[in-house]
Amino acid sequence: TMLDMIAKPRFAAALSRGGALRVATHYQPQQIAAAMALAYAWHVPWNSHAEISPPAADELVSVVIPLFNQGHFLLGAIESVRAAGYPHIEIVVVDDGSTDPQTIEIFDQLGGVTKVRQANAGLSAARNAGIAAAAGRYVVPLDSDDLLSAGFLGPAVDALRRNPELGYVAGYLRYFGLLDYTHVPAGYVPHLSLVVNTHVRATALFKREALTSIGGYDIELPAFEDWDLHVRLALAGYTSDILPLEGHRYRRHAESMTFSSSNAIRRELLQHLMKKHLGSIDHAHACELLILMANLWKTAYEPSASVRLQQESQPLVPS
Repeated sequence: TMLDMIAKPRFAAALSRGGALRVATHYQPQQIAAAMALAYAWHVPWNSHAEISPPAADELVSVVIPLFNQGHFLLGAIESVRAAGYPHIEIVVVDDGSTDPQTIEIFDQLGGVTKVRQANAGLSAARNAGIAAAAGRYVVPLDSDDLLSAGFLGPAVDALRRNPELGYVAGYLRYFGLLDYTHVPAGYVPHLSLVVNTHVRATALFKREALTSIGGYDIELPAFEDWDLHVRLALAGYTSDILPLEGHRYRRHAESMTFSSSNAIRRELLQHLMKKHLGSIDHAHACELLILMANLWKTAYEPSASVRLQQESQPLVPS
């Protein structure tokens, strides 16, 4: 249709003038802004002026916090959950075989939370243990060195309540510490998401039934387990959405798993992910994916800000 119009210059010019006039008449910036605000308010009440339905008694949110030798961050994570502004919260802390005396002492002295202690089995196993011990209809994984953003849980619960087709929702990520910026995830993009992590990180509001139906996190993965989880949820038919508000404060520090271990093996992890989910790609999409990968390689595209930071700051690499 566009090529047909271009082939008729007078017709195209008339359409152009007509389109410009219609925009000027009916679509002023103030009108567009009001329409967008109305659309957001209809989809999910994300701002302080929108009314959020009071949570039902069975809409308990279980925040699962795995812990391994980083107890000095833990109390901050717990406090961020309690200050999140949602009344029906359960906090589950899973000590995954910590050996640091300070961490063990902090964990032992915790009150008002559900505590699980297990022999060291890795992050995925710790999250799975927390989900198994949780009582909530909804689950939020939160790493012990991160923070839950205030004001996220209420709108997120309301979005899942009013949109039963959703398996989970997340918000924007606010990086702090060694990195300082806001990341807006795209969510699952078929095929592309096997090559580039377009998802949120671990923290989102999940329906518990969605997590349990796919068997939780893959305990064979030492990292990228959240990426793998999002892919498996999408392939199992669960949809997701990104709410237009901050959902997670993602601390970047020299002790982060990203810097201490996962960046060093991310090539192997990515290859494992692609092999694991190769059956979800048909021949036509495989060709498109190869072209995309060749382009990423040729342009030296690096999507990870953490990797870029580590490349620029070699002292972050542990000796």
